[in-house]
Amino acid sequence: MPSWPFALLAGAGCALLGLAWAGALSRRRAALDAWARTLMRLEASLAYRPPALADWLLLGVRGETDASVCGVLETAAQRMRQDALLTLSRAAPQPRDLTATDRAALSPLWTGLGAGDEAAQRALLEAVRASLDAQRTQARQAEARDHRLAVSLGVLGALAVFLFLL
Repeated sequence: MPSWPFALLAGAGCALLGLAWAGALSRRRAALDAWARTLMRLEASLAYRPPALADWLLLGVRGETDASVCGVLETAAQRMRQDALLTLSRAAPQPRDLTATDRAALSPLWTGLGAGDEAAQRALLEAVRASLDAQRTQARQAEARDHRLAVSLGVLGALAVFLFLL
């Protein structure tokens, strides 16, 4: 029969693993939602877009609470103000806290933002938002499916502690 410290550690480990897994799924969904909100603000401000791309990026992050989105775009805007010839892809790298497929959905933003007229920018933002919406839907489904599994893992861990301590 295992000792109670081992049972306690095993149960706590299962519970913590379940919590970490559920937290990672929630963070991905929240990051994708933040990027979608930023894209909607950029699209809404397209009609009165400032001539400088840096100022337009700052309009996009105005009011955003997600620090990773704000950090990436504010850093890019700051670098673009210092060197007006920089593009978004040269001013700031894509966020590393997203998965490869999420970054692929956002990659046209990094390559095409600021190039072209208002119609081209609107088409670019709509295309990026459509692919990002597909990623958001997939992330929500994965979160709902895997959240149940993560909670079950945590409950099994707590149950294991209870049974081994009896």
